Amino acid sequence: MLVELRIQNIALIDSLNLTLGDGLHVLTGETGAGKSIIIDAVSLLLGGRASSELIRSGSEQALVEGLFHFGPGCRAADRLGEMGIAADEDGYLLLAREMSRGGRSVGRVNGKVIPLGLYREVGGRLVDIHGQHEHQSLSNPGIHLNLLDAFGGGEIAVWAEQVRELNTRISRLAADREQFGGSEQERARRAEFLGFQVDEIDRARLVPGEEEQLREERLMLANAEKLREIAEKAYLNLFAGGRQESAYDMVSAGTRSLKEAENLLPAFGDLSRTVEGLLYQLEDIARELGIIKEKLEVDPARLAEVEERLQLIRQLQKKYGPSIEDILRYREEKNRELDEQMRSSEKIESIEKELAELRGRFHEAAQGLSDARRTAAGRLDGAVGRELSELGMAGTRFAVEFRLRDEPDGRGIDDVEFLLSANQGEPLKPLARVASGGELSRIMLALKSILAAEDQIPTLIFDEIDAGIGGRSLAAVARKLFTLSRGRQVVCVTHSPQIAGFADRHLAITKSVIDGRTRTDVSPLSDEECVAEIARMLGGEQNAATWEHARDILRQAGAVKCDQAGTGADF
Repeated sequence: MLVELRIQNIALIDSLNLTLGDGLHVLTGETGAGKSIIIDAVSLLLGGRASSELIRSGSEQALVEGLFHFGPGCRAADRLGEMGIAADEDGYLLLAREMSRGGRSVGRVNGKVIPLGLYREVGGRLVDIHGQHEHQSLSNPGIHLNLLDAFGGGEIAVWAEQVRELNTRISRLAADREQFGGSEQERARRAEFLGFQVDEIDRARLVPGEEEQLREERLMLANAEKLREIAEKAYLNLFAGGRQESAYDMVSAGTRSLKEAENLLPAFGDLSRTVEGLLYQLEDIARELGIIKEKLEVDPARLAEVEERLQLIRQLQKKYGPSIEDILRYREEKNRELDEQMRSSEKIESIEKELAELRGRFHEAAQGLSDARRTAAGRLDGAVGRELSELGMAGTRFAVEFRLRDEPDGRGIDDVEFLLSANQGEPLKPLARVASGGELSRIMLALKSILAAEDQIPTLIFDEIDAGIGGRSLAAVARKLFTLSRGRQVVCVTHSPQIAGFADRHLAITKSVIDGRTRTDVSPLSDEECVAEIARMLGGEQNAATWEHARDILRQAGAVKCDQAGTGADF
């Protein structure tokens, strides 16, 4: 159970330390005093959403700590042990949740930081909070299956895990199957198309860099005659001469003159060697021009071949990529896809065989889960009926209706909905259509009582479970909360004097202004202070009659407590 709660810098709470024990704890106070802040702080402690808006104005960090103690044979402690979370040798476990205004949130168990997911799971084993309007969620059939599965316990959990695991494997295999496309005919058409593309590219026998070479050759062939004339003229001017001396002849003459001058004056040597180098360059140029002249032949047939080849390359580029390199990469990709398509029939056959086997196992597991649920539903019908009878709803019939899910999934083949008949002789109808707000509150309390017995969660917190309930029904709810608290720790935030009368510990929530700052405090009440608080809760004029009414509520609750004395509690 939760033996100590410490809250720092949460909303209106500056610093608060609560010492708790076993039995029924009741928190009361004026509207707006800060009862919801306590619930928010505990929710944060258990791994709930951390919001910087919860941090008290003027503070940078907030902290909530909860010290829990486990008695001998506590099933919650055993379950935490299975998770690798153990209390110390004295049976104590400390949870701490810190958050900063910058958004950082840390959860610690016995001083060790653990991942939030695991931290939240630990909190869920220790405390169950019934929020202020949670009973309204019973109007949503979507949660009914969760409640039934929680009630069913271990047997349902085993089947449910098998169903989830098989459904996950089926989904993954089905996704793998989708990678191979649609029907066999569609895959055949795809393979034929891929084969055509690969064959078309292969027949072209493309070579990287080929397009640039062809463009250069086309330019040369298209201008061959003109280029040959220019090359011939250049050759004559530079080397062959004719009617006039060529450049080579004149440079040769110049070279001879400079060598003659060099013999007379060595300073002419550099000029002589430079001009002689020009002579050698002219010889090289002449040889190159000769080679070019031989190549420059007018060849219309070859020009047509080059044009045709370039046209083919352009056509392939429009289909498969802007360059030859892109086309060849595309060919490799499609060839790999074609290989996969060729092997796909064998692979698909293997996948479909495995899928058929998994689907068979899934339906067996889903049917096993459904059978376990139906067995649990029969027990739940009777358990809820008994609880509702104790809550002032004698004669009420409760049942779980099963329908086949349109599409089986990780939750199995069942859709369930809770049915209710609140009046004798009336047919069972969906809970959402026939239950009033007060009835929903009592049904939720009944379910919480039953599930708490199944889960053995040590601490239950109810936030205004009395909403919409009055008269004898409210007295029945008060007695049920007290009875429930004999087996575990119960904390109840309430506006009901009847519930407050059953408190083992009555805590008053007050709001005050100190040094210009509003703050919320929680204080345990003495016996006389309990009378005063219940009198306040009764409303109206505070006089001797009101106080006597408050004492009467406490006396009646005390009589019930005496009747139930000796039941004991195992925390």
